[in-house]
Amino acid sequence: MKNTIISILLAVASFGCYAQETITLSVEQCKEMALQQSEDMKIAGNATAQAQYDKEIAFANYLPNLEGSAMGIYLAPDIDFAGSSLVIKSMYTAGLAIQQPIYAGGKIRTANKLAEIGIESNAEQERMTKAEVIANAQNNYWSYIAVQNKIKLIQAYESQLDTLQLQMQVSHEAGMTTENDYLQVVAKLGEIKYQMLKVKNGANLLRLSLCYVTGLSPNTQIIPTDTIIETGRVQSKGLDLSKRPEIKLLDIAVQASEHQITMAKADNLPQMGIAAGYTWYGNLKTEGVTEYEGEQIPYSKTINGGMLNAIASLSIPIFHWGEGQKHVKKAKLDLENAQYEKEKNSRLMTLEASNALNNLHESLAMIDAAEFAMKQANENLRVMKSKYSVKLAPLSELLAAQAQWQESNSNLIEAKTQYKIYEIEYLKSVGRLD
Repeated sequence: MKNTIISILLAVASFGCYAQETITLSVEQCKEMALQQSEDMKIAGNATAQAQYDKEIAFANYLPNLEGSAMGIYLAPDIDFAGSSLVIKSMYTAGLAIQQPIYAGGKIRTANKLAEIGIESNAEQERMTKAEVIANAQNNYWSYIAVQNKIKLIQAYESQLDTLQLQMQVSHEAGMTTENDYLQVVAKLGEIKYQMLKVKNGANLLRLSLCYVTGLSPNTQIIPTDTIIETGRVQSKGLDLSKRPEIKLLDIAVQASEHQITMAKADNLPQMGIAAGYTWYGNLKTEGVTEYEGEQIPYSKTINGGMLNAIASLSIPIFHWGEGQKHVKKAKLDLENAQYEKEKNSRLMTLEASNALNNLHESLAMIDAAEFAMKQANENLRVMKSKYSVKLAPLSELLAAQAQWQESNSNLIEAKTQYKIYEIEYLKSVGRLD
């Protein structure tokens, strides 16, 4: 009985370890799942939300600031004052104050503009992160499709060799073929089985990578639905980089530097504000002795009350050894640097997009060449099979034709996959990957 229970538990544990979920997955689903589970996208989304809070914080500086305060005071010893003692043992004060900036040299307005720029900047950063996530997901998807197609190709090749081996075995047993010919086929089959193991291992690694990208369990088996690699679908619009987030970020950096100059100038301008408040105080005591009809009479008095106050302030910077002007000059140099960065990186991105477009065009030419080679290999294999069947071609030529057929089909798979990768690279380089 005990052994039976142990066997059942082991069986259940084994099932739990190897239970696998199977899902079908399109390239569009792959993209959406990658975006939903990406930690980078979540971080970028939080950064955009933080930028919105920064804007609200900056806007609050336009509005009055209301503050409350309270304080308890204990002083010892008592203070002698005009023959009396000022007793502050449990005095309290409480107050309300409201402050309103009138003019801050344009700092508040500029800070709000910078906050708006911060929102734009984080939105473009989020777009850039989104493009990275999509590119990674789609590259994994098409690479997985490619290796699945290679598995099917090797299976077809193996099937041809299995058929040939059976024929050779019968012929060899009948003494119609040499042992060397038979062993050539057996050796070729062993080579194909080795290739199959390598490709399946690669397929498993790509499956794991795809599971990671999409947030699926590593045990999930994926059945792709977009198994046909289509080419030539992208409409090339040249090298228009206006939609690329990196270009917009460079523009935003220049705008921010311009506003920083305004902020530096504001330090040299007058600052004006007003404030008003009311303060309550209580339990302030005075103690002393007063003379009445020749007698010394002690007395004690508790003072409670309140005070209203109003303040207007004006601060005018006059001289501090040119500090303010130096801040302005430094900010202007920052603007120049931002413009130089924009020019440099714009050229680099134009070069990157140009290379991506060139790769896209070249990959189409590679596909055409691979398709032509595949057609020739198919025809050559057909002819070799026909000739070999009537003893007009040796086994070595048939094996060479089969190997050429496999290689040409494999090259076509690789060419189409590389086209998809270059397509993704081009769309990303011009800001159209979404």
